[in-house]
Amino acid sequence: MDISERCRQYEKKFPFVPTADTDRKDGWTKYKQYSTPDQIRKNAKMFWNFGVSREIRYELGCRRDNRTAKIFTWDPTPLSQVTVDSANGGGYDIVHTNKAYDSESGKILKFYAINESKKCYQLDPPTDFTGDVIEVETINLKDIVAEHGTAVDIIKLDIEGRWFEMLSEILDLNLPVKCVLVECEMYIGDTDQQFARLDSIVERYFTAGFKVFTNRVTKGKCVELCFLRN
Repeated sequence: MDISERCRQYEKKFPFVPTADTDRKDGWTKYKQYSTPDQIRKNAKMFWNFGVSREIRYELGCRRDNRTAKIFTWDPTPLSQVTVDSANGGGYDIVHTNKAYDSESGKILKFYAINESKKCYQLDPPTDFTGDVIEVETINLKDIVAEHGTAVDIIKLDIEGRWFEMLSEILDLNLPVKCVLVECEMYIGDTDQQFARLDSIVERYFTAGFKVFTNRVTKGKCVELCFLRN
């Protein structure tokens, strides 16, 4: 079974978010591909979003629903600053930091573009890589908490290979987050190990009192999940 097939099988392990069925919303709304409960999103005081590049429709939808929340984004991809600056020109008031998430802060690491559009970069060097490389500074959640506190309501992460580390750190720091949206890439590193890590982190979230949903069925070598605190 190839990686994509394994991802499609994994998606079937959990119920889909209500907006995956267009006839059944159940108080959820989807912006871009990410679905969140209206009550949480509209009353949130703080959003932390990791991975922007040129796609910010989720953040814009959240801002339209919630004019007073603090919305922070982190992404050193060159397109990200342009994207956020353009949104803020329309009054969306999103705070952006040009740093890459990693489990250790303050490192200067190479960031590898994985497509010619330079939309997506990753910290792990791809096999036989010949594309664009930039250097970036890293930041972890511990340092973000030191700056912004722990009162985060929603975390969204699409960080090309560091999903396990961030999902683990959310629990290690006992953050009071109500909803976590994540894209888990299965094609970076050993595939069997990646699925084993995904199983282990899902079990940790169950144990911590979260419900687990499949956010959507994709065509790629990744799994999108929504962790919702009970």
